[in-house]
Amino acid sequence: MIAPLLRQARALPRRPKQLIVVSIDAAMAIAAMWLAYTLRLEEWHMPNQTQFISYGLAMVGSIAIFYQARLYHIVFSYLTITYLVSILRAVAIYSAGLFLLLVILQLPTVPRSVGLIQPFIFLVLVCINRIIISALAADPISSIEAKQYLIYGAGKAGAQLLQGLRDDHRTHIVGFIDDDGTRVGRSLLDRPIFHASDLPNLIERYQITDMLVAMPSVSPMRRREIVDRLLDLNLSASTVPSLSDILADQKLSYALNPLALEDILPRRPLNTTDKQSSLKDKVVMVTGAGGSIGSEICRQILLHGPRKLVLVDNSEFNLYRIDAALRAILANNAQDVAITSCLCSVTNQERLQHIFTEHAPQTIYHAAAYKHVPILEDNPTEAIVNNFVGTRIMADLAITHKAERFVLISTDKAVRPTNIMGASKRLAEMVVQSRADSQSQTLFCMVRFGNVIGSSGSALPLFQHQIANGGPVTVTHPEITRYFMSIPEAASLVLEAGEMSTGGEMFVLDMGSQVKILDLVHRMVRIMGKTVKSAATPNGNIEIAFIGLRPGEKMYEELVLGDNIQTTSNDRINMAVEDFLKLEALSACEDRLTDAGTLVAPALIETELITLDILQKSAE
Repeated sequence: MIAPLLRQARALPRRPKQLIVVSIDAAMAIAAMWLAYTLRLEEWHMPNQTQFISYGLAMVGSIAIFYQARLYHIVFSYLTITYLVSILRAVAIYSAGLFLLLVILQLPTVPRSVGLIQPFIFLVLVCINRIIISALAADPISSIEAKQYLIYGAGKAGAQLLQGLRDDHRTHIVGFIDDDGTRVGRSLLDRPIFHASDLPNLIERYQITDMLVAMPSVSPMRRREIVDRLLDLNLSASTVPSLSDILADQKLSYALNPLALEDILPRRPLNTTDKQSSLKDKVVMVTGAGGSIGSEICRQILLHGPRKLVLVDNSEFNLYRIDAALRAILANNAQDVAITSCLCSVTNQERLQHIFTEHAPQTIYHAAAYKHVPILEDNPTEAIVNNFVGTRIMADLAITHKAERFVLISTDKAVRPTNIMGASKRLAEMVVQSRADSQSQTLFCMVRFGNVIGSSGSALPLFQHQIANGGPVTVTHPEITRYFMSIPEAASLVLEAGEMSTGGEMFVLDMGSQVKILDLVHRMVRIMGKTVKSAATPNGNIEIAFIGLRPGEKMYEELVLGDNIQTTSNDRINMAVEDFLKLEALSACEDRLTDAGTLVAPALIETELITLDILQKSAE
């Protein structure tokens, strides 16, 4: 009987809901006045005509002051201490006003003391009323039909999450899980707090299907341990942004998001160091500044206090985005760093000449590159022009304008390349190697690493999207493997490698072990609360489709050409000693490729053959 009425009440527009609450308050004001008279006169009270005036004053006065205090403008399902204090303050003002009126009016047969007794009774009734409304509104009407959730983390973020989900009838929060033994056995917002060791029993007892991870400040390693535990228990897991992240994104909601891709990888996160110091008070240039790696490099450069940061990118939107993000960081940290955004391609030598002349960059991080393998297979000319010719232009300008340091961001696909993208990046590496070998004024180095999670070229966001939409998930081959690293980790190691360079180094980041893509997809399917459809599990809801290797794609990636590997002061950064074409030998090839890069479609095959032929000779 009550449940249908509650459903109807929840469905009402805001104004009718407010009128209902106002009516209830008016009735309670009258009831409180009757009780006040009864207690004061010590007999059952029957009001006379004069006493009815006091009833009217109580009803109108309480409603007017409550409305002025905006106590009817809140969502009653969220009862907080602040709201109760606001009620107490409003009733105190109402009590003073009512008592003063009764003193001034001196109504016959109306004791002035009811002006003090009635507000007290009214306060008790209002608080009880609000608690009942909050209790009825907070719990889903049918928690049996709702999905049963636990929140991992009984801290501030967990409390915010529970408050945000109170009105979601599809979600029933059973309680909290926490590792802190001092919290276990207590409650948070009327929900019990359990220890993590109780998870198996809780899952069986409450039919838990999903876990909400609300631990924004936990270390990456601890977060990974939690995810592994949830996978072992076959729980679906989602995460939520912190309140500061929600406000920063201007999204005033508690949308549940899939776990970060870094948390899904089985590899433990690599610890990075923070030794960079030469960037302080320097003019630093980043090309490809709006890309996934370039933008993170820019963010981390700001931590080291450069004098000026010059952003170069050929995408207006990406440049606008990173410019706005960096200025927000500066404003929040009260930093004084000049930021200049230059909309320019690294192949536009004339425009770059003006940029170098105007800003005189001392340290350059060259991250600009085309990197999508299938796209570049169909557009080899653009790959050669942007990745190779663009690097040559940037390197020569760095020498001409006496830059102190030049760091090239490279890729594992440059090792024994089987595709145009890798070939163009290997050529870019040789450009840097030859310049480092031929002069000592500008320190040149390269940093080579594999896939970064969440970049514009990564397949993992695509897998997430495919799983969320019910599949199929498209995997090229059941045995294909790849290296993976997080974007912040890669950017941090790039900066540190550039810092330790003395000229000519090929730095290779320790990517850990290669990850089998099929195993990773299975892991992602499980953590998103679904099952893979296969011969062994025909009732699964996500199918995996093997589409075959794409043109130029390898089964596995390599990070070095040979076996000559040297360690550095950071165990996550190694150095590879590799052969390359000297400047004189490479110059002729550069000229040929530059010419070939300007030819039309019939010359594309020739361009590809020239490129791969050069690379083959350099590796011999």
